Amino acid sequence: MRKFLLTFPAIFLLLFSSFAQKKTITGTVTDDKGAPISNASVEVRGTKVGTITNTSGAFTLDISENVKRVQVSSIGFYTQNVDVPTQGSLSVSLAPSTSNLDEVVITGYSTIKKSQYSGAATKVTGDEINYVPNASFDQILQGKAPGLTVTAGSGQPGSSARVEIRGATSITGGNSPLFVIDGMPVEAGVFQSINPNDFESVDVLRDAIATAQYGNRGSNGVIVATTKRGHAGKTQVTYSGQAGITQPGEEKFDMMNSAQLLQFQENLGLQLSNNLPGFLYSRNNPANAGLPAATLTGYDAKLDSLRGINTNWKDVFQRDGTFQSHDLNLSGGSAETRYFLSGGYYDEDGIGLRSNLKRYTVRANVDSKTDKLTISFNGTAGYTHRNFI
Repeated sequence: MRKFLLTFPAIFLLLFSSFAQKKTITGTVTDDKGAPISNASVEVRGTKVGTITNTSGAFTLDISENVKRVQVSSIGFYTQNVDVPTQGSLSVSLAPSTSNLDEVVITGYSTIKKSQYSGAATKVTGDEINYVPNASFDQILQGKAPGLTVTAGSGQPGSSARVEIRGATSITGGNSPLFVIDGMPVEAGVFQSINPNDFESVDVLRDAIATAQYGNRGSNGVIVATTKRGHAGKTQVTYSGQAGITQPGEEKFDMMNSAQLLQFQENLGLQLSNNLPGFLYSRNNPANAGLPAATLTGYDAKLDSLRGINTNWKDVFQRDGTFQSHDLNLSGGSAETRYFLSGGYYDEDGIGLRSNLKRYTVRANVDSKTDKLTISFNGTAGYTHRNFI
């Protein structure tokens, strides 16, 4: 009992002293553009004392009187150590950083860190596929991922390419992979009505893990495309435009003119006895040996007329094509609601006469979240008019 009486006042004084040294600080955390950062960490370094910001970027933290600095951090931003003011609230602005971001793989149903994903996957960033002068998204993927083979189609504007992952897997069945855009499976033919400049990234899934998620539809691999989203901050308006020409490839050989073609037909006719004009009207044709001189003179006149044709069929069926592309994007929002709006126009005249494509696209992506609910809306509309040869 005596021991208790001696010890109790010491414990009481210690608790009272500790309680008296506590103080409360408040503040807000924003990015370099003034937008609030939610879920940012505010803590006393080396202790377990800390808190996180709410959706408005505000925080309240109880600390000891002897604490002079707090550490503020958030994913995608540089960490800051901030002095605690003697009075008033803190206002912290974090600078963006990509050094602490782990590359993630989007499988269509989930998002996984690349270091934790055991399958074979390749991420193609938006910088590699945006603003490439090609009407069809699948052709843009050519050479962007190992094991991915993209063979151009007919060459007409907007024509679908032949896409294979790790070669052909079936002799009689299809070999095309499954395409997924924002979680929705689509056919390759719809890419002519989708603006590839709206894509944020593309993940190419190449092994059985993709099949496990999508069943037999993913047996040939899966290509998962994710469209762009809005970011909190002031509204940003972005315009991009392109224009150019396309030309037919230069052949690695010289074409025969009409005189050379007729001579070739004459030489060929002596071996095959065919009815090609160069042999049919030739004086070296054994069948013409007994014909009257007037008839042979008429044959010579026909050959002279044919030798003067010299039609360049490349100029008849092909031309220099042209294309132009225009994109207008609006992006912004708050910590609770973010939006991305885009409108696109693409016009291409192919190198083949009368082949062309006109495309009009509109996209709206809206994300809204509270402490208990997250809602996302993805909408797109496209109109395409094509002429084929």
